[in-house]
Amino acid sequence: MAKIRLITLVVICGLAACTGGDDPPPTTSSTIATTVPLVTTPPPNLTESYFESLATAAVGGLGEASAALPGSAAAIYAEHQAASRGLLGLVAPRTLVVVGQGFEVCDPSDVCSTYAAVVTDPATGQVSSFSIDGVGLTGRIVGGGLIADRDGVVARVKSAYQTVDGDLTVLLEIDNTSDVTVELFGFAAVLEPGVGSDSVETTGAWGTGTIEQGVTADLLLRFPHADVGGQLRLSGLRSDGIDMALDVRVPTVSG
Repeated sequence: MAKIRLITLVVICGLAACTGGDDPPPTTSSTIATTVPLVTTPPPNLTESYFESLATAAVGGLGEASAALPGSAAAIYAEHQAASRGLLGLVAPRTLVVVGQGFEVCDPSDVCSTYAAVVTDPATGQVSSFSIDGVGLTGRIVGGGLIADRDGVVARVKSAYQTVDGDLTVLLEIDNTSDVTVELFGFAAVLEPGVGSDSVETTGAWGTGTIEQGVTADLLLRFPHADVGGQLRLSGLRSDGIDMALDVRVPTVSG
């Protein structure tokens, strides 16, 4: 009798081959990208805050310095005005009134100035420039002059501003590091505007004329119808009887 050999066939199939033809294909996953809008906070409007501080500031500068863009014409102007008004004895607060797109600042004597065409920094909202009674501030104010040293009497221009009327006001810082007392003749100061221009004598001087040893003081000078810039000569007398003269450079500004 013939023998029957049984062969066991093992079939290994994949999932796709072993499922029925009508079965659905395997499910695949997908990622749906979503865009989240970026929300940005606009900078604060510090314009009114700046002019409020300008109107009420006494000696020492702006009550809210952050309202002015550091190093800008507006920042220098605020400090110049505060120091100048202190030397002039004008310490009473001024009033502020919103007028159209600008601001009107008035002294107690009803002398008013209108500030308009305000320029602010787009990133911070801080004030950088403006016009005064229709005349732009840019190009008419500068700060941070070079140091002039005469035997320990050190002077520099803190700021210089050409007014709407065309006069130049110069704020000087005098540091007496010498071993004597110095008397400065601010009333006799002379400005040399530059080559080809006549010298200009001061029409006013405010501040302490006599500066003791180790004392730092401010001196405000006014020159009629002068542009920003030039060489300023300031004469004086030391307590030991020696005459002295300081030649202080007034920086120029463009724009």
